[in-house]
Amino acid sequence: MTDFTWNNLKFWNDHECFRHQFDCGQLDVAIFDAVRDESMKLYHSNVTISRNSLKNPICIVANYLFDTLCHDIFQIEAGKLKEGLISVGSRSERELDALDPEIIKRFDNHFKYRVIEDDYYSESEVEDAHHLQRVLQWYRDFFGASPDGASILFPIGALRALRRLTSFSGGRALVLSGDKGNNNHEQFRGLADPHVAVHGSFSVMVNYHAIGLYCTSRSGFVLHDPQEEASLKVSALVFTGREEAHSSKRHGLSAWIGSEVERLSAVVPLVLLWARGSCLAV
Repeated sequence: MTDFTWNNLKFWNDHECFRHQFDCGQLDVAIFDAVRDESMKLYHSNVTISRNSLKNPICIVANYLFDTLCHDIFQIEAGKLKEGLISVGSRSERELDALDPEIIKRFDNHFKYRVIEDDYYSESEVEDAHHLQRVLQWYRDFFGASPDGASILFPIGALRALRRLTSFSGGRALVLSGDKGNNNHEQFRGLADPHVAVHGSFSVMVNYHAIGLYCTSRSGFVLHDPQEEASLKVSALVFTGREEAHSSKRHGLSAWIGSEVERLSAVVPLVLLWARGSCLAV
C-alpha cells in the first residue's frame, strides 16, 4: 500500500488488523509520489521496486487517486485544438496571510484558451508523446466538425502515474481504478470552463475515456463501468507490455478515429500469465 506522505501510511502500518500480513511478508507499505517517483522502497522488506525490476505483471488498485492529480485543459472549437490556461486569485480584495489554507475556499479562477498542435506533449512527455498525440488527435477529429465544440479535462497526472507504475513490470499490469469522473465522450460536448471542487483540498472529474484511449494506444484493453452515475466510475485497464510490437504503420493515426478505437481495443489478444503477480494499492 502506498501514499505520498508517511502520516497517511502510519495508520495502516500501526493497524492491528494488518499485523499478521506485515509479519509474514504478504503486505508492505511505501511512500510513492505517483507523478514524480521512478521507484519505491518497501518499508518492511527494504526492497526497492524500479523499472523492470518485477518479473511478473502487477495489479494496481487506484482508489480515488486520479481526481486529485494534475490535469490539463483542452477545448476543440471550429476544428482547432486549444489549451486552457488558468489564473488563480481570491474573491477577497485583500488576503492578510498568503499561506492561510482557508484561501482555497475563496479561489477565483479565470480561464483563457489558445490554439496548439496535436504534438503538444512532444517535449514534456517524451516516452508517451506518440500515445498522447493520438489521444488529442482523436478528440480533435471526433469533435472538430461539431458546431458545439468540446471541453476536455485531460488526466495527465494519471497517465504519468500509469507510465511509472507499469514500468516496474515491463509494461504489463492490470489496473483497477475507482473515482468520480466520466467515460462517455459525448459528455464533453460544448464549450465550458471545468468545475473545480473544493473540499479541504480540490479535485476535478477524471476523464476515464482519455485514460482508455491511452491504454488502447499502448496495445492494451479497457473495460468501463456503463453506469452514468458520475460520483463513482470504475474502470479496468490491462496493459500487455506489447506496445513496441505495434508500429504506427500498422495502427496509423489517420485510421485511429471515431469508433476505430473500440475496434482496435477489442481485437488486441489478451495473453497474460498471472503467476504470483504483485498488487500495488496507490
